[in-house]
Amino acid sequence: MTSVDKEQLTIPETHPYRCVPSVRDGLIPTQRKILHTLLQQKSGKEIKVDKLACNVSVFYTRDVDQFEIQKDIIKLAQNFVGANNINYLKPEGWFGSRREGGQDAVSGRYIYTQLSDVTRSIFIEEDDCLLVRRVRKGKTGEPRTLMPVLPMILVNGYEASGQGWQTRIPPYNPRDIIENLRRRMRGGSKDGMQSMQPWFRNWTGHVETIDQGQYSMKGEMHKTSESVMEITELPPRLWTQDFKSELDKYISEPQSQIRKYTEHPSSQGVRFVLETTDLDMDTAAQRNLEARLNLLKTITTDSLVALDESGKVQKYATDLDILKEFYLLKLQTYKSKKYLQLSALKKDLTKWTDQSKFAKLLLEGDLDISQDQDTLAGELIHHGLIPIENFDELIPTKKRERDADNKPAVPGYEHLFEMTVASMLPGPMKVLETSIASKKAQIAELDQISVEEIWEADLVAFEGAWKRQLEHDRQNPPRTCKRCGGLGCG
Repeated sequence: MTSVDKEQLTIPETHPYRCVPSVRDGLIPTQRKILHTLLQQKSGKEIKVDKLACNVSVFYTRDVDQFEIQKDIIKLAQNFVGANNINYLKPEGWFGSRREGGQDAVSGRYIYTQLSDVTRSIFIEEDDCLLVRRVRKGKTGEPRTLMPVLPMILVNGYEASGQGWQTRIPPYNPRDIIENLRRRMRGGSKDGMQSMQPWFRNWTGHVETIDQGQYSMKGEMHKTSESVMEITELPPRLWTQDFKSELDKYISEPQSQIRKYTEHPSSQGVRFVLETTDLDMDTAAQRNLEARLNLLKTITTDSLVALDESGKVQKYATDLDILKEFYLLKLQTYKSKKYLQLSALKKDLTKWTDQSKFAKLLLEGDLDISQDQDTLAGELIHHGLIPIENFDELIPTKKRERDADNKPAVPGYEHLFEMTVASMLPGPMKVLETSIASKKAQIAELDQISVEEIWEADLVAFEGAWKRQLEHDRQNPPRTCKRCGGLGCG
């Protein structure tokens, strides 16, 4: 098995986990607290951004400015080109645009959000019981990390920098990531995975691999008629307003090849029509103009810095090394998940099987429950009735509190002595036997399923949810500002 190629780093940050994302979920603590707050809500109703920030601050992060939390909430919901490939939150209102890289978002007092429909297919509710939570002053807090079904650190990427360090993780296409995961699940190694190119959702430019870990991201400029060029795409994260400022600066230069330009409004795309001084611009001149207008951008993967499972800062050699580490971590999670599911099913089966056997012993007169506790316990074991440890976990909390003062007749056999006479009648006993048979079938079925098959089912569910979100977003494109038509207010 090929090892993960990574190098541990020491950075001067006092708390690196606050600014460096985890390789497991691709999040920093504030983002994780925001998502955990919403994931715990059962209603799923929309909430004002400033109210959500207040809730997060009260529950988890009193030492962080609420306005900073609002900024993180807004970033998690942004879905314009160059923002998130998958936005965890719905943007209900003006959350900014690609024109200013999201900096034009309005105040959190005026916009609402809630979990996107796809988010619960990424963070599966059944996995919540596996989360390890932080404990502060005796109180349980947010999870140390969440457990997405695919490496979201590669889906959305991450960029940050500090004193003497930086992390630049490009975003990739979820489909490419999933296909590589499937190659691993089919028994392949890291060497068997295919290299991936950076991918930005709804971006229409051209990407080209220059060298390993080096990619050229090119905008779109073409000639439409004599002395007229049209720009319909910019390099990713070259925001429209920044490009326009550079264009204005270039036109003012004496040697400018552009006489004037017209910008056409667009909520997601880009369209500039340029009138050039050259009536017949050849290919070489066009390339020079593209370079001067910064329509070419190089993305490298030489700063893939993230926290590993133990919270240490690591620099990964390639995106596939991040993918491999995630694969190994997630595979172990699925093994734990399967074990816990089987344990829960077998515990239920033991309870129901013993209840059936206990009822039959009583009805047939083969068991005398009037004996003292020790003798009765020995008699129950003699008949093959094994005590269940931690039986309280099978009883609803309110019932445990109500029955706290009622000591069980024989510890470990509460599931037997809680049975009523009515539950031993032929009808209920028949239902119990049917439930036992069904539970045995569930155990046999789960036992035969590999952890890779369980993971595959979750990936298929995610793909369906993501496809529906893409279709919804296609049919409901972001609204353009009514005042400026997408050309920038002011």
